[in-house]
Amino acid sequence: MINTQFTIPVTASAEAAHALDRFALDFMGYSKTLGQYFAAADQAPEAPLVQAYAGALHMALEANTGLAASRPYLARATAHAPNASGPEQQVIRAILDWSAGDHVGALCGLLRHVHEAPRDILAAKWGQYLAFNLGRADDMLRFATLTTPHHEGLAEAHGMLAFGLEQTHQLQAAEEEGRRALSAKRSDAWAQHAVAHVMETQGRVDEGIAFLMAHSDTWADRSVFMREHNWWHVALFHLDREHTGAALAVFDQHLWGEWPEFGQEQIGAVSALWRLELRGVG
Repeated sequence: MINTQFTIPVTASAEAAHALDRFALDFMGYSKTLGQYFAAADQAPEAPLVQAYAGALHMALEANTGLAASRPYLARATAHAPNASGPEQQVIRAILDWSAGDHVGALCGLLRHVHEAPRDILAAKWGQYLAFNLGRADDMLRFATLTTPHHEGLAEAHGMLAFGLEQTHQLQAAEEEGRRALSAKRSDAWAQHAVAHVMETQGRVDEGIAFLMAHSDTWADRSVFMREHNWWHVALFHLDREHTGAALAVFDQHLWGEWPEFGQEQIGAVSALWRLELRGVG
């Protein structure tokens, strides 16, 4: 077993364990280089948790192509799971439940695991992702509340907590936690996103535009989803001011065309165009 910084001890080589930690940071931070994890996983076919997370990353495409691409990794995770520790097996089982369409079972499995291993912020981040997709705000907060005390000062942890607080309508605490994350790492896009949600909810439109634009220089090396989603929030703030020209400019420059096959890009683009059409643009 090799110890890691952001997950549990793993049945893997030291090199594979390091790759898993790198993946954890990239995943929590929505890094543009997240896809490099697949090459690392391909070099560690007998490391079951490494394989399971490669499968999970493919499934996060939220499309049949992603599910198909996940299967070889999940097959290797399943084959080598008997050699894994109990905590590793619990995470692998949750990911396999997700692959079988049991999203609630996957969420509950990860929640049990994080209760028992609260330092596992990587599992907590995946749990928060599933909870968000299922509309379970209390569970989003629960994952973050469990793991953040074990990663005090880590921007990504405080960003997770900020969004969980915002989704459960604890707006002042959410903004404080988000700004705490940004004081540790100005480029933490998820913390920026949480603070923007607070400002949108409170109607602080001009402040929201200024806040996001002041951080937009940090988005170039973020994932397609995170970069475009924060720009989407810029467009929404402009629409709140009925500045349809500015919102359309954001769409033209930032919301469409980089990865048209990606469902999240489609969702962001369609929802922005719909809002523009409601205001007579188009």
